[in-house]
Amino acid sequence: MINTFEYIVNTSKDYISLINKEYRYIVVNDAYCTTLGLKREQILNKTVAELWGENKFANLIKPHFDKCFSGEEVHCIEKFRFGDMDRYMHVVYYPYIEEHGITHVLVFSHDISKVKEIEERLIDFEFKDLKTGLYNRKSLEIVLDIELDKSKRQNNNHIALMLINLENFNKINKIYGYDIGDILLENTGIRIKNSLRNSDYVFRFEGDEIVVILSTITKDTHVLEVARKIYNSISIPYNYKEQDIIINSHIGISISPNDGKTKEELLRKAIFAVSEAKRLDDKYLIFDENLHKQAIDRLEIEKDLQKAFQEEQLELYFQPIVNMKCKIVGAEALIRWNHPVKGLVPPMDFIPIAQESNLIISIGKWALFEVCKKLEKWTKEFDIYISVNLTPREFENPNLLEIIENATKNHHSFDTKHLKLEITETESMKNYKDSCEKIKILKNMGIDVLVDDFGIGHSSLSYLKHLPVATIKIDKAFVDNITESDSEIEFLTGIIDIIKSREKDIIIEGVATKEQYEILKKLDCNKMQGYYFSRPVREPIFEEMLKKGVLP
Repeated sequence: MINTFEYIVNTSKDYISLINKEYRYIVVNDAYCTTLGLKREQILNKTVAELWGENKFANLIKPHFDKCFSGEEVHCIEKFRFGDMDRYMHVVYYPYIEEHGITHVLVFSHDISKVKEIEERLIDFEFKDLKTGLYNRKSLEIVLDIELDKSKRQNNNHIALMLINLENFNKINKIYGYDIGDILLENTGIRIKNSLRNSDYVFRFEGDEIVVILSTITKDTHVLEVARKIYNSISIPYNYKEQDIIINSHIGISISPNDGKTKEELLRKAIFAVSEAKRLDDKYLIFDENLHKQAIDRLEIEKDLQKAFQEEQLELYFQPIVNMKCKIVGAEALIRWNHPVKGLVPPMDFIPIAQESNLIISIGKWALFEVCKKLEKWTKEFDIYISVNLTPREFENPNLLEIIENATKNHHSFDTKHLKLEITETESMKNYKDSCEKIKILKNMGIDVLVDDFGIGHSSLSYLKHLPVATIKIDKAFVDNITESDSEIEFLTGIIDIIKSREKDIIIEGVATKEQYEILKKLDCNKMQGYYFSRPVREPIFEEMLKKGVLP
């Protein structure tokens, strides 16, 4: 019978051993010997500590034996080194009971290394991003909770959360393909990791966004140093087929506990900060409560503006343009918003917000159709023109020419020479070639383009020679001080002479006093506009001015 038991024990692929109270091996099976690479006589009567080392025995193995000798069956999973291989073992310690009680421990060890390998791979699938090898959003939520809990227990230990928006991956994917895009994304993740300490974390958040957690932060300035380091590492060009590929980025930062004590607060504020960094074109930005309030106000205005457009709260005002004899020759159409609660909202408070959203296209289209409707009425009696301002977004709109054509056709009884469009100097220079082409097409349609706010943009007078516009509007900044300084008059005279030498018409903006008007008249400025003649007024008042004909 004994031989039968030995056969069964030695046939088992599990590792079986019997250990006495001196922690010595009394029985070991063949599988145990084979795996350790030792003969049976090299193991028997040796202590467990002799085979596995004093440290491992004292800290890991002995506590299980002691529990078992006290009558408890023990189950555990431990990692052991067999030769040059690490193996995960499911180990069960059974009390071996004879007549006088527990005399030995029977140990069964089952190799579960393959199961652990599968588990680890499944964990990778669950907690890691397969494209970049970075931890994923699920991991971020777990680690963020742990780090926030740790920071609560340690005084003056803050953590920072950085949301990194990688800007131009869509373009890279279109030009070079998704395989190259994925490689660059993976390498960018590596660059970011190399910019951090071992105690910090990097996660793929979603899409082209990466999150960094900086643990144990003592100063906000340290966070900015790391942000600068990350930004610079991302900005280093990649070279592919002798072409440089540059990845643009913006970084939004929130810091606990000031910006939030929960993961939801920190993430929300980092998302806001990166959004503001993009809007302000900053490389990196720490969350700011004042900026946040301004953003909420902007969202409120945008929501109200959508309602205003639908409920016809918008209205056109008209500011007259006069000749040297103060006769009205035209007007600039300006949008005003009659808010039901706030009253008249200044354009500077809502036009930039409309420009940031798609609302500006709809509002601009409405203004254009309204002006054409007014011109259809006014040009039957008065020889005037009305100019309409185009924001950069409107001017760049690929459907602009179609919108203008539809507006003029809708009110076809007036000559298109009475409609003019205003663009800013900076806007006209942004894409000079395309601007010139669009202006030429408009000119062929009978519509002149005016360059507004001339002199405060980034262009020089030299570009006037080739820009196919009929009229230049000189900004009020060149008029404000002409009554106080002869040098200001000389400077303005020089600008006027150069513009005239290019055979361009001139409108002087911002004429506020009679003294300014008298000086400008001597400079032979044939058209002027400003508060001296009239502020922007509502349609009925402007009609009365037209009937009067001369201002002020």
